Amino acid sequence: MAEHGANIVRIRLWHTPDWEAMDGTVNQFSNFADAKISIARAKALGLNVLLDFHYSDEWTDPGHQTIPSAWESLINDTPALTSTVYDYTYDTLMSLNADGLMPEYVQVGNETNREIMMLDGSTGFPIDWARNSALLNAGINAVRAAGEASSIDPKIILHIADPNNAVWWFGDATQNGVIDFDIIGLSYYPEWHPGTITQTGDIITNLKTTFNKDVMIVETGVIWTHDWNDNGTNMMGSEQYYTSEGYGVASPEAQRDWLIDLSNEVKTRGGLGVVYWEPSWVSTGCWTMYGLHNPSN
Repeated sequence: MAEHGANIVRIRLWHTPDWEAMDGTVNQFSNFADAKISIARAKALGLNVLLDFHYSDEWTDPGHQTIPSAWESLINDTPALTSTVYDYTYDTLMSLNADGLMPEYVQVGNETNREIMMLDGSTGFPIDWARNSALLNAGINAVRAAGEASSIDPKIILHIADPNNAVWWFGDATQNGVIDFDIIGLSYYPEWHPGTITQTGDIITNLKTTFNKDVMIVETGVIWTHDWNDNGTNMMGSEQYYTSEGYGVASPEAQRDWLIDLSNEVKTRGGLGVVYWEPSWVSTGCWTMYGLHNPSN
């Protein structure tokens, strides 16, 4: 990827991932040791690093914001949980810094459309902003403190899924005291998120004007085939956005052209860039938490 012009790698971090594959082996990917390996490889190639704190033991997204099991006892003790989030974030970054691996960008939460660090099964709505802002600001403050102690002062990203949700969410966040961040991060998957490339560009312009923050597409993805090469079905399957916008049917060429057009639109609107998710997640013979396959697209 570096040889083909990529200049940033986005790496997720789970607190204490623990799952057993169907073959009986226990795997822990995306824990600190795993993330550190990828950060070191990226740094060695001269790539910038975006470290994505999920603040969970597995995926967080608009449907799941599950507190790490190690912190469950603090679920209703916001001051104690706030302190724990700060210490965990700060200690993680300072440990990386000690090995010359401080990331250039840090995401405080992943697709945090709902309230963060909730019990499994919680709806996360309505958002308790007194609690939510305390937890987000704990992460933000920790990144700032770590940056002050390092030669690299990471840019802080807050991340929301679906550009259409960004204005209300960041409006609520800033009104509740979540203001010391640098970049609005967006997930834009046209199969799931309404809006054309141009309409997404309009949202970027609006966000920059309204909040005076930089904007980055930190996740995007489109299909290039309907086939698969493993034992699991694909996450994505629609190509309606291709045909409706004149790209034709799903193909490597359509994927390339769509991504070029999106990248150019983001650049034209003053956005920082685009991170594709996930270029290395392809069908393999390895075990994942879902079985002997990857739900690649």
